[in-house]
Amino acid sequence: MPDMTAKIIDGARRCFFQHGFTRSTMSMIAEYSGCSRVTLYKYYKTKEDLFRELCLGFIRERVAESETLLTKEMTIWQKLESILASYIVSPFEEIGSDIISSDLVSATRTLVPEVRDERDHQLSLLLNRLIDDACQKNEISIEDTGIEPAELAEMIKLVMAGMAELRVNDLRGQAQRVVSVLNRALKPKQQADKDSDV
Repeated sequence: MPDMTAKIIDGARRCFFQHGFTRSTMSMIAEYSGCSRVTLYKYYKTKEDLFRELCLGFIRERVAESETLLTKEMTIWQKLESILASYIVSPFEEIGSDIISSDLVSATRTLVPEVRDERDHQLSLLLNRLIDDACQKNEISIEDTGIEPAELAEMIKLVMAGMAELRVNDLRGQAQRVVSVLNRALKPKQQADKDSDV
């Protein structure tokens, strides 16, 4: 039998993704979790506590995925597209309604700002490593842009946050467009010269 905490978190995720944070109740979460309300309250006192734990789990999963991703033999663009998909596309693909998505984004913003701060911090570290590595491997060149790798990482993070907050239509397609624009704009000088000769 799975760990009760994991069962409860999974049940809460399914309940929140089906009904939103606002409409979900502890009774509903207990039902989705397959446990009694008494058992649920032994583990979590409020749905806010459950939501916080769900969000923290999401961050832990993204960090673990990203650490693995950074070690793979892929271009920066493939890695960046995977990061965008992991952080902003995949969470929303499970949610069938824009109203519920907006409710969950609002709950995250108001109820767990420290979790958002941690997500942003981890994402900054990840993007900085990705960009530094790509610069060292001469996959990209930012010399002519006048910005530092940390500034580029921050810009990418802000684009990602904006796409998630605004629930842009076709998140996956928009993420691919962002990667494509960055790819064209940040080609190493010798690669850009080769492309212009063709």
